[in-house]
Amino acid sequence: MNSQEDCPFLSRVIFRSVQPTDIPRCYSIESASYPPDEAASKSNLQYRQHHAASYFRCAFLIDEPPPPEEAEEGRGMKGMSVTGCIIGYICSTRCQEFTEKSMKEHDPNGKYLAIHSVAVHEKYRKRGVGSAMLKDYWEAMERLNTGILQGGKKKGATMEKIVLMAKKQMLAFYVRNGFSVTRLSDIVHGQDEWFELERKFSIQTGRKCYLVDAFVDPGAKEGRSGNPAGVILLDGPPGLGVNDDEKKQKMRFAASCESLDEIIKIDEDDKQDTIPAQCQEWMSAVAKELNQSETAFVWPIENVTVQNFELQHVTSTMTAMQPVSSSPCPSTYAIRYYTRTGFEVDLCGHATLASASVLLDSNLGKQHRTNSITFYAKRDVLCAKLKVCCPPDTRSRIAMDFPWKNVSPLESGSGRDVVLDMISRAFFGAHAAAANSVVNPVDTSVGAKFRQFFNPKDPDLFHHITLIGTTDGKEDLFVELTEEGFDLLRGIDVDHSALCSWSGYSRGVIICCPCETTSSDTPDFRSRFFGPKVGINEDAVTGSAHCSLGPYFGNKLNKTVVVGQQESQRGGLVECTLKAEERRVEIVGTAVKTMSGIMAIDL
Repeated sequence: MNSQEDCPFLSRVIFRSVQPTDIPRCYSIESASYPPDEAASKSNLQYRQHHAASYFRCAFLIDEPPPPEEAEEGRGMKGMSVTGCIIGYICSTRCQEFTEKSMKEHDPNGKYLAIHSVAVHEKYRKRGVGSAMLKDYWEAMERLNTGILQGGKKKGATMEKIVLMAKKQMLAFYVRNGFSVTRLSDIVHGQDEWFELERKFSIQTGRKCYLVDAFVDPGAKEGRSGNPAGVILLDGPPGLGVNDDEKKQKMRFAASCESLDEIIKIDEDDKQDTIPAQCQEWMSAVAKELNQSETAFVWPIENVTVQNFELQHVTSTMTAMQPVSSSPCPSTYAIRYYTRTGFEVDLCGHATLASASVLLDSNLGKQHRTNSITFYAKRDVLCAKLKVCCPPDTRSRIAMDFPWKNVSPLESGSGRDVVLDMISRAFFGAHAAAANSVVNPVDTSVGAKFRQFFNPKDPDLFHHITLIGTTDGKEDLFVELTEEGFDLLRGIDVDHSALCSWSGYSRGVIICCPCETTSSDTPDFRSRFFGPKVGINEDAVTGSAHCSLGPYFGNKLNKTVVVGQQESQRGGLVECTLKAEERRVEIVGTAVKTMSGIMAIDL
């Protein structure tokens, strides 16, 4: 691409909207740029300028200033108007679908902005004018789209993307300037084949963000129960196109490709790169800014087939998925999770529930005519289905299909004593040091609870602890207590750092108990979840923990449907339907959208 150093005249180029008096000059450039069967007529250009003036821009080259001696004599710039000429232009109209018929008229509320011409005067071709025009045009249209969005309905509908057609020899040029090749066009325009390209506006889907309370107690007031999660909707993998230098190098070979498949493969290969470190840092920064226990980043996946998805080989941008068609799958999404400290985790139930509620709400769900969503996480395929849309539209009840996780008991000598010591220090602090060596520890409420929790007559300190184990992959430490023991831990200031002292688990600590008395209105078990290793001291409601809690208590209570109550400061309810033969757990919860907006943090 030519720079201003290579072409000094570019420093004298300004960009502006085309005026009615500019049409003769634009028509002259149009006629010299395209064959007669492809060039627009003067009346076509007049129509576009009259009806779609905001989308008709030109590059105007200012005449060189007069010599210094002429300026000194008063014949220079003083009192002079700026003179020059148009050396190129871009004109577009809006349409609802990219077809030959729809492009003949301008629809002010069309979701697509279809470029008709990118024309440069022959004297200035291959000198950087075309790229400079596209850069200005993109920035101008982004500003226009933002203004429409901020103006609300009075300003009209926003645009989703810019679309255009180009011949094969021009594909590399457009991809270098931010466009993606989509397919061989059905539109007939002249004698040659044309390819369709697009560039999506970030304002449309790339920055929408939401706050959602997940697993709320239906009987509680909104905003007072459940686990809040951030949801960021993206229009593609984070950082798509960030590696511009590599992308440009790839596209230098596009002009030599012999088939559409080869051309699209170059573009698709670029999309399938691992998420760049810069973009992972951006997701981490956004999660820290939102300051929720987890924030989910979600983007649609195109051209995938589920049966070719191999979990053990999944990379961060779904490279294990194989393309099967050129049509997007509106109900298939990739999802990534980050904690408030910027740490990435593999799975998060409440953030998945929050994301599903956003995508299945009354607007997006009806738009795609679907009531189910499939998420591809780093190591799992997760399906979510809308069960009930509760009034108001901000509240919905959703069922999610999650993996089944077993609990393996810790045997003596495999860390059980270390875990007991860790729990006693985390919950009872200095009183844990007394253990059995002090007959009458200091008589405080914590000391009293310590004596009740750990029976001094039991050398193994196992009075209220009925099981210690780990979940599959040693992800979570699983500790079952009696209900009395569970209650004894309430109201204690926990030393969360002490829970990090054992290396036998990687994510969190689940503390749970069965409910001694249950009915249709009471839960089957109670739980708490601590995750200081991943930046969450105590989680409000942890959906993914129920991948093990559900099967464990379902087996213990001989039930196929169990309900758990997580007893954090906010608290929440999680229903689990167990599918033993499929080794899956259907996790059901209620989600409430509390806030929405536009994310202003850019890469």
